[in-house]
Amino acid sequence: MKFLTMKQCLGGALMLSALIATPAILKAGSANAFSPERAEELNLTPQQQTELDAIKDNARTQVEAIFTDDQLAELADTTGRERRQAMRNLNLSEDQRAQLQSIREQSRAAADEVLTAEQLAQLQEMREDRGNRRQR
Repeated sequence: MKFLTMKQCLGGALMLSALIATPAILKAGSANAFSPERAEELNLTPQQQTELDAIKDNARTQVEAIFTDDQLAELADTTGRERRQAMRNLNLSEDQRAQLQSIREQSRAAADEVLTAEQLAQLQEMREDRGNRRQR
């Protein structure tokens, strides 16, 4: 029987811990209301970022309360584009759709109150640019 060296054991342990930690790190990174790049472009203050993160967390809690257990299971362990696609595939009732739209509108209005007029104008320009890129 072949025994592993200490170096092989440590290397294996490091790789295993990296594999386990990666999804948690990705989710933690996506917890911010804006990506770090967008937050930097908007020149958000730490307080603004904290307030926007709280708005996003509140919206997420409200959204998750709308979904059934089956719908939540379909969304589990998805992030980014994969999560958006999973959301599109949910069989939402008209009531759920209306509630989601309301949460979206309330969250956007709350976020708009946190931003300065200059940041709002800049964000609107970013959104328009993104929309133009999608249409190409």
